[in-house]
Amino acid sequence: MPGKTGILVIHGIGEQAPFETLDLFCVNWIDYVKTQGEDIEVTHKRRRTEQNRYQDYVSIHHPNGQEIDVHEYYWAHRVKRDISFSEVLNWLVTTSDGAREYYDEYNEYVQEQEPPFKNGRFIFRWYVKPLGRFFRTISMMPWVIRWLIPAGLDRLIHLLIGRTRRLFLNYIGDVVIYTSSDLKSEYYQYRECVLNGAVEKIRDLMLNHDYEQLIILGHSMGSVIAYDALKRVNHEMNHDEHLQRQRYKIKSLLTTGSPLDKVAFFFRHRAKKSAYVRKFLIYALHGFRTREKPFIPKGITLETPVKDHLEHVKWVNFWDPGDPISGHLDYYRDVENIRVDNQRDWGITHMYYWSNRDVYRRMMDMIKRGF
Repeated sequence: MPGKTGILVIHGIGEQAPFETLDLFCVNWIDYVKTQGEDIEVTHKRRRTEQNRYQDYVSIHHPNGQEIDVHEYYWAHRVKRDISFSEVLNWLVTTSDGAREYYDEYNEYVQEQEPPFKNGRFIFRWYVKPLGRFFRTISMMPWVIRWLIPAGLDRLIHLLIGRTRRLFLNYIGDVVIYTSSDLKSEYYQYRECVLNGAVEKIRDLMLNHDYEQLIILGHSMGSVIAYDALKRVNHEMNHDEHLQRQRYKIKSLLTTGSPLDKVAFFFRHRAKKSAYVRKFLIYALHGFRTREKPFIPKGITLETPVKDHLEHVKWVNFWDPGDPISGHLDYYRDVENIRVDNQRDWGITHMYYWSNRDVYRRMMDMIKRGF
């Protein structure tokens, strides 16, 4: 039997409360285990970190002696949600255009039988579709007109588009805030604060001698934070031999309801094809598991000292076709994409991965067999 397992859950988009995601995970984990005829013991624990902060977490003891500690990274309080409708709409337009360019270039990843594809192509402005026909029509207009939508209309727009579309708009708004790459932007400072907290949490768990194996589980925006945090941890391992020796503790990255493809398509569309040195540096620093490598002109060699110390990590992505935020992750390599049915209506299903027993069954199987 494998040694003690630590699971870090990172919540997604929305107005989360502390320990809310921890509770969702633990309650559904316990319910799943009880369907297997097992009784388990749950204990609240505390420990002091290297930064002299206290961590509260839950320890789950199984009858077979297996012990799993569940930690939460709570980040909602670090983000100020103040973004206009026109910013969200333009982000969706840019992301849609980036996706179309990608699938036109890498046609082998087109899934003929599934939306958002038709006749072997990515459907034009597909990611705007959840906002409705009217705003999809607006998305076809020049960007100058889209930017002229008054911020004063935001409240009226939220009232008119209905609950499901309003949720989609709010969810994507958080993604837009997080993906700001302007160092002078207020949004960028929020992103750095969120990301630094996640890196600190993962480092602390890696250096904790109690754990033999770690699972990083991110839902929705939490999957983007988990992915970015692992990239930064890898950067640190390139300069910290002590941390590097703990790398094999990280066994798996699990993502549910993930918008990671959309984030990648957004940045891909904005990159200039001629700026190959910049693109190479971005790939070296941020290209963890991406399929696409930057084009380097013939006769030029570019090298990087950055090594990938997380090549061994197993990445499993759970996605529901009724979830407009998530999707089959095509931009990344070595990802096991698992299609699930959360048995909820379109859009609303994004919030129900935590209660999908297929996710817990798969996690339990991975832990039992040592990944």
